[in-house]
Amino acid sequence: MLNCPVDSGGAYAEYLAVVDAAIQGDEVLPTLIDDGQLAVVRRPGERGTSDLHPERGITIRDVWVPDYTHATDKLDGLRVLAEQGQITLRVVQTLPAANAAAVHRALEKGGFRSRLVLIFD
Repeated sequence: MLNCPVDSGGAYAEYLAVVDAAIQGDEVLPTLIDDGQLAVVRRPGERGTSDLHPERGITIRDVWVPDYTHATDKLDGLRVLAEQGQITLRVVQTLPAANAAAVHRALEKGGFRSRLVLIFD
């Protein structure tokens, strides 16, 4: 999840924007501030998705990954933001690339709040 934390003054952190790569759907909406943005990486009706019910002015952004196949400048921009600490990348576990098939099966089931990262040696 990419996030931009905002000091909510409460018990829970709130975010300006969240990328829902883990297909959490409505479960992530409470983490967003009013008028926040949620980017989803699967189109409605695809396996693992659910209907979203945004509220409080939250905007849903459809980010179709294949549209960005050759947009290396955008990926590089994210890298720079991560290196500067302006966005955070949640990683739950790093695994050797030899485990790629098992990782993909797990990701297809959904439910991860963080990323599994493959390490290529």
